Amino acid sequence: MTQPKTLAELVGLDPAPCSLGESALIMVDCQNTYLSGPMELVGVEQAMAEAELLLTRAREAGIPVIHIAHDAGPGSLYDVQAENGKIASPVAPIAEEPTVVKNFPNSFAQTDLHERLQKLGISNLIVVGFMTHMCVSSTARGAFDLGYRTTVVGDATATRDLPTTDGKVVQAANVREAALAFRLGRHGREVGERYSCVARNTDGAQAMNEHEKINYVEFPSKDIEATKKFFTAALGWSFVDYGPEYTSFSDEGLNGGFFKSDLNSSTATGSALLVFYSKELEKTQSKIENAGGSIIKPTFPFPGGRRFHFSDPNGNEYAVWSDNGV
Repeated sequence: MTQPKTLAELVGLDPAPCSLGESALIMVDCQNTYLSGPMELVGVEQAMAEAELLLTRAREAGIPVIHIAHDAGPGSLYDVQAENGKIASPVAPIAEEPTVVKNFPNSFAQTDLHERLQKLGISNLIVVGFMTHMCVSSTARGAFDLGYRTTVVGDATATRDLPTTDGKVVQAANVREAALAFRLGRHGREVGERYSCVARNTDGAQAMNEHEKINYVEFPSKDIEATKKFFTAALGWSFVDYGPEYTSFSDEGLNGGFFKSDLNSSTATGSALLVFYSKELEKTQSKIENAGGSIIKPTFPFPGGRRFHFSDPNGNEYAVWSDNGV
């Protein structure tokens, strides 16, 4: 049986998600009402932790963060003046982060969210929050209609079981999966399923473990925090820490990690070289330099294209190549 494809895939659109460093983070309805009581969501604690992690990375990267809070009025399940309507403490706004209060599932409906983003010059959005099938989906669709390129981080969303008209129950996992299936569209296109979607594979270990295939790559790092800050700012990477001396990254073309070490990796010492691909070589070089990287081999001809080498703040050497502009 042929594997089904989205419309975007059928017409060959690029499914790449938005880069964190070039986007605004929209935190949709991360409110206490979803943590307990009649609106408690399935898997909400894990999703909230993922949202908190992404929020931390966004703050480190210095990108705009906008919080959304749903208000259904006094005494409701979404009373922003009551405890249940407050944004949960792990992801609560800090001083410079605005909160947009809405009254409809679409965060753009009758709010100033679009105006705020326009003033910031934002065209890429990363959306997380609750519920996957309601306000997250509605907000992503609304963003698409306004011309934004939007990525929903599936693991940082959650939803709940829903009753059907014939008395059956649709499990939360199926509701969430169906909501996230509307994906891979990009703004400015006439064809596409509305918005991009990124969701970590819950069977990640199985997905990585292919017999006698490259499984994982690790690099030394003298300063783990500096490494995370650099790659988050330059390339929009996200990390998961495993203690103070190890951090991992995933979904960046290859999974891997950085371990605490006074050594570094470079071709001068015979180390393997990690090579990135870029469609816009000069733009990628500028992002790397602005984030604190150093160009150690300026752009030069390379079989099939051009490339340059750079080092991160810890002295590890990498290369970026492109087949554009040759």
